[in-house]
Amino acid sequence: MVENLICLCANCHQRADSEKWGEKALLEYKRLPWIKRRFVEAALSKSNQNPNASLLAESVDDPRLRLLIERVRQVFYEHGLEPTYLARFLQVRKAPFSIALTDLQTDAALGHWLNDERKIDWISKNFLIRREWIDGEDGGIHEEFCFHKQPEQFFATVSEQAGSVVREEVHWIPEAHFLRWGLGKDWKRKGEGGVFLILAIPLARFSNDRIIYRYISDLQPYPWEDYVCNIEIRAWARLLTVNELFHRFYQEIPYEVGEQVNSNRIFLREVIEKHSRRTRDEWCPEDYAVYPEESRACKEPENLGPVVEFLRKHNLPWENTHSIFPKRAGQTGGSNQ
Repeated sequence: MVENLICLCANCHQRADSEKWGEKALLEYKRLPWIKRRFVEAALSKSNQNPNASLLAESVDDPRLRLLIERVRQVFYEHGLEPTYLARFLQVRKAPFSIALTDLQTDAALGHWLNDERKIDWISKNFLIRREWIDGEDGGIHEEFCFHKQPEQFFATVSEQAGSVVREEVHWIPEAHFLRWGLGKDWKRKGEGGVFLILAIPLARFSNDRIIYRYISDLQPYPWEDYVCNIEIRAWARLLTVNELFHRFYQEIPYEVGEQVNSNRIFLREVIEKHSRRTRDEWCPEDYAVYPEESRACKEPENLGPVVEFLRKHNLPWENTHSIFPKRAGQTGGSNQ
């Protein structure tokens, strides 16, 4: 059973043998290993300065509460928020509360900090992570949007999110990631030509290498060779390109990762930063969504009509801008390693 297992480093393993640690000592070490014990002892030495320091020596016995705490930690981690950045992030986002490093040192301390529904709700809404997932009610992680056959909703969401970046003075451009479902030939063989669209909206910028995003997607693969879905994905590409609201990236992901995206069982930052790669054929949906006068990379302009008609029908921008859009460096293949 997991309760009877313990993982020790080489030094502690040697100490356990030489000092003849018994079952009681091992169980105590499992409850509070050295890395946590170090923070606890330092915090307790300053107990006169921190009235909540005793919390650092307590464990969390309730499994549901433990799960909630673990998932809040996971939300922070999966969005690139290390403990040293968290207080600054809350300040930048104008959160109605703050956090100290001691609030993060143990599960008991973090549980005490979370003893306010406003904080959990704020975390859920700020990152668009489902409250049901944080509470452990089900496994669906991200809030799911519905863009299929709702282009007005797509354009409103895109415009609102891009506008929020300007209003909040983040000083970084949002990103749109078009991801083919399947690597190489698997895209059409296993993924049936599916294309996911993920929007990354910057929330805070600590440096050029440390940008904190929220992620938006309907988590649906649009089959590239399906007539209706092809028009939709090209329309999304045109709206994102002509209006220059977003940096655009065109990549592919393993089929198994796409399954996790579709079932909402994986954090989208991980998908983009760890699993996506540039396509070998330089596939780029926006090339199929622009007029020849707008881009020298225009492909199949004779098939642009249905996309323009689709946008006109829904009162969305469709006009020929008669300008050349140079591609940004790295835009075709994305920014992942």
